[in-house]
Amino acid sequence: MTSICVANESQEDRVREDRRRLVASRAFRRLAHKTQVIANPDNDHLGTRLTHTLEVAEIALSLSRGLDPRGELLDHHLVEVIALAHDVGHPPFGHAGEGVLARLGAEAGVGGFHHASFGVRLLSELERADDGGSIVRSSSVLEGVLAHSKGKSGAVFACESLGLQRRSSEALVVRAADLYAYASSDLDDAFRLGVFSRHELPALASRVLGTTGAAVRRTLVERTVAATLASPERGVHVDSETDEALASLRAFLYERFYEGEATVAQTRLARVVLERIFRACERGLGDFWRRLGRAETQLPTLRDGVEAIALMTDRFAIAFSGA
Repeated sequence: MTSICVANESQEDRVREDRRRLVASRAFRRLAHKTQVIANPDNDHLGTRLTHTLEVAEIALSLSRGLDPRGELLDHHLVEVIALAHDVGHPPFGHAGEGVLARLGAEAGVGGFHHASFGVRLLSELERADDGGSIVRSSSVLEGVLAHSKGKSGAVFACESLGLQRRSSEALVVRAADLYAYASSDLDDAFRLGVFSRHELPALASRVLGTTGAAVRRTLVERTVAATLASPERGVHVDSETDEALASLRAFLYERFYEGEATVAQTRLARVVLERIFRACERGLGDFWRRLGRAETQLPTLRDGVEAIALMTDRFAIAFSGA
């Protein structure tokens, strides 16, 4: 891992500088054209991976400041940078694209794909800041990026069997904020698309969390702060009622939105586009590399091709594939 460090640079200064480097990076800016839930949306008011990232940062800071207003135990700057960096490893078409790339890479014998681990590699090795060093130099930020992903049924809060208790408190704050952003902003997008109405939400979720994105966000933040301050020895957590309500809302969103009819077509689009690009890569790495405008400083491998595809935005991938 290569980076350029300033002599006697404090951890706080390094994290602040990592924020500047991250926001100025190509990786961060590409998030504006990467899928959150709906791929390449015609509706300008639907969320993208960038708006999701900004929402995670806002929620994470609300949690962090609520739990520790003076910043004596939690590093608010670190929380923000982890949140801003957490999803830069996402490929085109969001989790649908991630599944396609993971399958194609595994079938080709070059390894699977996961956006969190690729995000760490992207921030620390693949792309460079304006001084030629890594985009992110702080290991605490990279640890937080690696720890944020939960999948469909992964635990949100500290769990010894998953090793989450060994993660930093800042990383766990962002892990919770990531889910809270899904549960609130994705809910609003589903309403905008008419996927379901507020009256169809699970009864427990409606009663405990509310029936709008803003209400869900506010309730989750307030209840997390209250529960954690009441029992700080348990780390970042919510009370059992809120946990159960959140689980019901999470399951509902997967069933009706993330894996429902609204996203079937885009899952098919992701498969067609990414498979077409990957097969072109298999047929001729040299031609593939030249089409990308990459200099062949060393002979590219098929694994390099997988990572190059992961860097693409939705619209670039569609144009590149000819789909």
